[in-house]
Amino acid sequence: MADTIVAVTDADTGAPGAAVMGFVMVAGGEVDQVYVAAEHRGAGVAAPLLAAAERRIAESGHRTAWLAVVPGNERARRFYERQGWRDEGWFEHDAPGPDGPIRVPCHRYVKDVRRNS
Repeated sequence: MADTIVAVTDADTGAPGAAVMGFVMVAGGEVDQVYVAAEHRGAGVAAPLLAAAERRIAESGHRTAWLAVVPGNERARRFYERQGWRDEGWFEHDAPGPDGPIRVPCHRYVKDVRRNS
């Protein structure tokens, strides 16, 4: 089961109908999804969401976080690299499908999330 961390607009925090700016989902040591609504891209929403995911992974005892980036998503790859993530190369990611896993070729990105002592 994945944890979900959600960001809402500052003006609508806690109010009914608050607009979701973005979310990130964590499953074990994996950052399963990072999403930022189109109207909020480039506004600094993704970095704090990713940082929250990294903290969640570290707090759950994982030393390394990982995520998958599909081919062609150069914007995401540049973002992760700016955030200190490292591309370990290609791998076959088992994405959930209606009839079982679907193998998707992806780049595997990793980051050491251990806290400095």
